[in-house]
Parts: sequence; structure tokens; C-alpha cells
Amino acid sequence: MFWQQVFNGLSAGGIYALIAVGFSLIYSIMRYINLAHGSLIMIGAYIGYAVVTATNFPLIPALLAAAAGTAIVSVIVERLAFRPIRVRGVSTLYILVSSMVVSILLQNLVMVIFGPSFRTLPQLVSDVPVVTHPINIARLDFYMMIVVVLSLVSLNFVLYRTKAGRAMRAVSFNPKAAALMGVNTDRVVSLAFALAGALAGIAGIFLGIKYSVYPQLGELILKGFVASVFGGLGSVAGAVVGGLALGVIEVFLIAYGSSSFSPVMIYALLVLILLLRPRGILGRIVEDKV
Repeated sequence: MFWQQVFNGLSAGGIYALIAVGFSLIYSIMRYINLAHGSLIMIGAYIGYAVVTATNFPLIPALLAAAAGTAIVSVIVERLAFRPIRVRGVSTLYILVSSMVVSILLQNLVMVIFGPSFRTLPQLVSDVPVVTHPINIARLDFYMMIVVVLSLVSLNFVLYRTKAGRAMRAVSFNPKAAALMGVNTDRVVSLAFALAGALAGIAGIFLGIKYSVYPQLGELILKGFVASVFGGLGSVAGAVVGGLALGVIEVFLIAYGSSSFSPVMIYALLVLILLLRPRGILGRIVEDKV
């Protein structure tokens, strides 16, 4: 029972990690929270639903379509809603408000197109478990873990083994110095939003399969935000650790406690972390110099 709950927690935590990594990726470069990230998760689920119902594609093509679609939407949102504010050099508070407005706009746009009702994705994965002893591993959870690991490994390769990744890390460290050294910061920001959007699309597909596809699906972004703060906001590695830890904690609270009590403990844990270690597990202290 114990190891079964550990696996279930890691499976759920992998999705939280994808959401948290998207949060941290944008924050590490732009230093603001993108509240529209939740709507991208919802859009990814709807893109997957539309593609599967129209073409009967299996899981992998549906994932690729959702990742590509949300990446494009994410870049469009950045260019239309965030970049005009950013280039003027005004307070990031205006970007925060803009992201909130974009989130509401996208959610209502989806409601106009698809309606407010819940929709169910066709069965993309067999119900037959991959392993039944000593723990039961559902085929969906198994595939989900593989896709999450491949996504995070691919992101790590982009960040630390490519020229674009070096540019992204340079901009996250010092945007002005990176621009003076010839880095196209606008292109780097677009790439960061594209990567975050692709991860949101993948998370949206799996959340749509596990639960349902509905306009308020993006509200699960709160758990990704908790995971990113827990691991260290702005740290990609911390987001992964925070997501996995949050998944395990949540599953154990539900299994050995109560499903209604679990959210209370999780948000109480967030408050405790903010009080005792505001930078999270792997976050770094940033000092402002005058």
C-alpha cells in the first residue's frame, strides 16, 4: 500500500512538475508570474480533444498537436499582451493584470466555441495495467511518467546543450548585459513562452484524460504554482522537485487522511514554506543593490 501510494504520488507530481516548470521558466527570465498559463493548459486539453475526435489520432500525435498548438498560442499571447507593456519599461504589475485579463479572455473564448459542458476524451490508452505485482501500475500512469521524463530531459538538453539555451540562461541572469553582448532578448522571450506553452499543452492532455475537458480546467494551475514556490520560484530543477513532492504529499494526505482535508494542508504547507524558507528548496537569494 505504501509503495503504491508513492507511485501514484509521483505520477500526479509529474504533471504538477510540468506546470511548475512552465511557471519557473517564464519567471526566471521575465521576473513575473504568468497567470494565463492555466488557460494554456485548458487550451491544450481542448486541442487534444478536437484533434482526437476529428481524426481518431492515438496518444502521441495528440500530444504533439496539443504541444504545438499551445506553444503557438503562448507566443501570440506574449507578443500581443505582454511585449508592448514590457518594451515600455513599466511596472510588472501591469503585466500581471494583463495576464489575468488574457486568462479570463481565453477561458470565455473556449466557452463560446465549445460550450460550458464537460467533455470526455476518447479512450487513448488501454485499461490493462502494465504491472500488477508488487504494485499496480496503470498503463496511462506509465505512459504519463515516460512522457514527463522525456519532456523534462528534452528541456534540460535545450537549456544546457544548445546555443538558444545559453542565450536563455544569459537573459535570466542579466537581460541588459545579454542584450549588450548581442543576444536578441525578444527572440529568447518568445522561445521561453513557446517551451512553457508546449509543456502546458502536454499537461492539459493528461489532465483531460484523467479528469475531463472543461473551461475551468486551468484552475489546476494553483497546484503548479504551489509546486514552483515549494521548489524555488525561478528554478527549473526546483520546480521538478516541488512538483513531485507535492504529488506524493497530496496522495498520502488523501490515502491516509481525507480528500477534503488535503487542500487545507497543502496550502498551509505553502504558507509555512513562505515563512521559513521563502526561496524554496532550490531557489536562490536575489539581492537588490542600490
